[in-house]
Amino acid sequence: MPSTDPNPTTDLNQRKQNLLKLPPGSETKTLYEFPFQEMSLRIDSAHSQSSTDDRSQILSCAPDAVGDLSESELREFIFQHGRYFDSYLASEPGRLSFWSRGRRGLISYKRWRNHVIIGGGLIAPDHHKPQLVAEFLEFAKQHRLSIAFHNIGEEEISLFQDFQFQITKWGEDPMIDLEACNWRGKEYEWIRRQTNYCLRQGVTVCEVRPDQLHPVQWFETISEVIQVANESLTRKPQKKAMQFFEGRIDNHALGLRRLFIARRQGRIEGFVICNPILNGTGWATELYRHRLDSVKGTMAFLIHQVLQQLQQEGVQRAGLCLDLG
Repeated sequence: MPSTDPNPTTDLNQRKQNLLKLPPGSETKTLYEFPFQEMSLRIDSAHSQSSTDDRSQILSCAPDAVGDLSESELREFIFQHGRYFDSYLASEPGRLSFWSRGRRGLISYKRWRNHVIIGGGLIAPDHHKPQLVAEFLEFAKQHRLSIAFHNIGEEEISLFQDFQFQITKWGEDPMIDLEACNWRGKEYEWIRRQTNYCLRQGVTVCEVRPDQLHPVQWFETISEVIQVANESLTRKPQKKAMQFFEGRIDNHALGLRRLFIARRQGRIEGFVICNPILNGTGWATELYRHRLDSVKGTMAFLIHQVLQQLQQEGVQRAGLCLDLG
């Protein structure tokens, strides 16, 4: 099937014309509420207030048949095309999905009344992203939705500017070039000190996977991980996990994510969950927690060990997550 993707260099007027001609995408039908407090990013659409004349020109939106897409197929698609630490969260239950025509691109979002917040960026091949945005804007116009994207990288800013989004910078995603990092020198002295101290205290790190454990062992492990997560949150301002901005471990399978734990004398001291980015060439430490009485330096030690293992596997880069876990 020949591609109908608009050329990224096409001028804005032509894009507006193309927008009205694009075939419709789809969304799941369930409506979910979500909190808007402390929403520090704003990548807002200039198209949220559509006139009656504009709406009369737009084709009706008919959902694609997405029921035959298995969970494993969804995870694999996100694995291949997600580029941000929160892209993989599109696989979680409770999120709405918008698929472009032909199921070539995915936008994951939550909706409250006529407000939509999108997380995970544009999950699609680079050449298809303009088409994905155009189709989603068409859908938003049809339903008079106000939309905002959370966490968009600099490499995609120009695309959103072409579509007249308002953009507000609120932070930078800390990425580590694992191919160039050697953990030597004064700049890494503090990390080495935390690692050495934890090793002397008998803290160890390992990766755990459900397919490598007996079901009872996995249940006990994940139950203790959830216990650690809940304990860690008791001293945080929000008191509970920010479900849109952070991944969850209590309501669905680990999938293609990776779980690393730090233990001391058999007890889990802390954990890190890594999400895949860029087709597995990178991983992001998306969620990490520790016990309140864990050995000092546990998280620095744990993340250091995880990054060293990723280096040994040939992973090119690692993200430390813009939304601190």
